[in-house]
Amino acid sequence: MFSSDKELAIDDQTDIPNLLVEHTPYNESNVKKKLNTRAVARMTYAYLQEVDTNGEVLEWFNAISSRLN
Repeated sequence: MFSSDKELAIDDQTDIPNLLVEHTPYNESNVKKKLNTRAVARMTYAYLQEVDTNGEVLEWFNAISSRLN
């Protein structure tokens, strides 16, 4: 889906969907769907802890879980 010969500069502030829209034939909606599907499939608790060092995302998941139960 997202293969490129170009090096893309990405940091914590990069708008990944818009960057990929510029470098692929996909529109923003399709890029977001593809990213979300693939990211969720590869996300582990260990990786989440690594990238979410302040625990904000984990708090979101806990809040959602408590509302569902």
